[in-house]
Amino acid sequence: MEKPQNYLSRLRRHPLLWNLALIAAIILAMAVAAHILMQLGTRHGARRTVPDLSGVQLDQAQRIARKHDLQLHINDSLFVPAYEGGIVLDQLPEGGVEVKPGRTVYITINSFRQKMVPVPYVAGRSLRQAKNMLEIAGLEIAELVYRADMATNYVLEEYCEGKPVTPTTRMEAEMGSGVTLYVGVEEGYGTTIVPRLVAKGRLWELGLNVGRVDFDEGVNLLNQKDTRVYIQTPGAERSAALGSKVDLRLTLDEKKLAQYRAIAEKQAKEAAEERLQSEREHADSLAQAEFERAAAGSAEEQPADELVQAPPACRAGGSRKRRRIFRLMADERYIEEDPELYQGSEATEEDGEGAGLYEHFAVVADKGQTPLRLDKFLTVRMEKCSRNRIQAAADSGNILVNGKAAKSSYKVKPLDRIQIVMPYPRREVELVAEDIPLDIPYEDQWLLLVDKPAGLVVHPGVGNYSGTLVNALMHHLNKQGIPAEEQNRAGLVHRIDKNTSGLLVIAKDEQTHARLAKQFFDHTIQRRYVALVWGNFDEDEGTITGNIGRSPKDRQKMFVFADGSDGKHAVTHWKVLKRYGYVTLVECRLETGRTHQIRVHMAWIGHPLFNDERYGGDRILKGTTFAKYRQFIENCFAVMPRHALHARLLGFEHPATHENVLFESPLPADFQSLLTKWNIYTSAAKETKEN
Repeated sequence: MEKPQNYLSRLRRHPLLWNLALIAAIILAMAVAAHILMQLGTRHGARRTVPDLSGVQLDQAQRIARKHDLQLHINDSLFVPAYEGGIVLDQLPEGGVEVKPGRTVYITINSFRQKMVPVPYVAGRSLRQAKNMLEIAGLEIAELVYRADMATNYVLEEYCEGKPVTPTTRMEAEMGSGVTLYVGVEEGYGTTIVPRLVAKGRLWELGLNVGRVDFDEGVNLLNQKDTRVYIQTPGAERSAALGSKVDLRLTLDEKKLAQYRAIAEKQAKEAAEERLQSEREHADSLAQAEFERAAAGSAEEQPADELVQAPPACRAGGSRKRRRIFRLMADERYIEEDPELYQGSEATEEDGEGAGLYEHFAVVADKGQTPLRLDKFLTVRMEKCSRNRIQAAADSGNILVNGKAAKSSYKVKPLDRIQIVMPYPRREVELVAEDIPLDIPYEDQWLLLVDKPAGLVVHPGVGNYSGTLVNALMHHLNKQGIPAEEQNRAGLVHRIDKNTSGLLVIAKDEQTHARLAKQFFDHTIQRRYVALVWGNFDEDEGTITGNIGRSPKDRQKMFVFADGSDGKHAVTHWKVLKRYGYVTLVECRLETGRTHQIRVHMAWIGHPLFNDERYGGDRILKGTTFAKYRQFIENCFAVMPRHALHARLLGFEHPATHENVLFESPLPADFQSLLTKWNIYTSAAKETKEN
């Protein structure tokens, strides 16, 4: 066998082969060296288990981190009086997680003293605004004290550490301190209903204070955020005075939560029934007193010309005395051609921010009233009001019997007090054309499209009798010579919420309006919205199906009746556009068009719209406990101070040309700025995780 040196000597005689062999050898050596260096430098495949540093002093935590070949970085600091200064309160990644060697562990330590922050002046602000200002400053509401005042739900006075806060006060307090607020409440409305609680927060929204708080064994300041309420006093569904305290007992024990949940639900049901029975008895007593008063008054002789003419139902039969009694008991505010009765309260609910319900008609049934369907009873007692309109009002929850929403099929009994209520006061609105700039991306002789900005009310309503889209459209159509009577028969085909931006189609004539309305009724209109919602989805797309009607507990909200017992059929299709971890950008396609459909459907499945005040999206629902994250969310709320919803796409068959047309609206500036912030945040978080 030929020796290796003989091969080398033969190669040297051929320079080309020899050079190629040398190059190959050098490349191989470099590859081996690079592999070795990479293994040494990156330690590929090596893993370290992150130690639990909670409760450990900072210097000791640093030694433990070095021992585990990890880096330590102080990300935030808090002040917890119960703990020593300098100990670790929280960490990211958490203990027990496997990471690469050299990974940075971000910790929150306990400060040696609490940070002092300036106390903002919040008197004159709404309670919600005041709470947001205090939270941004690092403070919280310690106590709510209610006082009779016309400025309902507004802060009247502010105290910190027992001292009044004025516009000229330069006061500082320890971060996390509580502020006492005196809040106005309309006289006679000083009670609320205690909710079923799962955590300490949000009591202030119902005008209640946190009372005594007790924790089970095993609960400390580090895991308090994970506790849940299993006992509350007073219990859910009980009436309580505004400003009352609710005592809480919290635990981490899931078995105990399950044990007490059934008891709490039973007690809440019993309390609700007791409260409703008490309200009925109170209503009955008032009705009886009113009846007796009216009967006593009717016994006196009156000239015939002073008698008020009875409604048609009363003229049909019965004694003169009975007719007179009925008329005295009935509220004379009859509804005459009120369009909202026909439409339910959807129009004003979508456009208005009215607080409370207003009585439009009231009557107490005669003592000798025989059982009669509610819709029939009202039809014969209300002039110029059809049975269909009354049934629509009942379906919307706007007809109350003894203070409780009733259906059309309800049988009226003697002395029942019946009210028709709406989320707007009775008022004749005279529409006036106003020169308000409109963004009109498309217009022809039959219709036009408006790209509505957020904050613009669509139709006049309570608190918004001018400056609406309708006022602007009147001015626009007047310039084109379209008569006012033609405008009244045409106009809006659909509406979107005041704080929702995006596309609306407007008809210029009655025929176009009818054809477009038919497409909406047949669900052939293409409507797609873009929304930013809290939380992440397990799937990329899905469908939400659930009847939507007015909430039986809060008439300003809509509610999903999952069992189909009430409300109207509603279907929303959704698709994920982009995931940001704690929030998700989704596209929603409407198959039906119910009031607040996207907002209430998303809240129902646990993904409220970002910064949706009405449905609970205006607080942190997902994320970390770091103060910097809380500040980031507050900054996001400030950038887009409304719910994150935009009507992006609208498609339909043109009523005149019969062509299929499709229109798109770009995201408005506030929505784009919000997404930019989340893009930056997620990019930074990803970079930190990779490092």
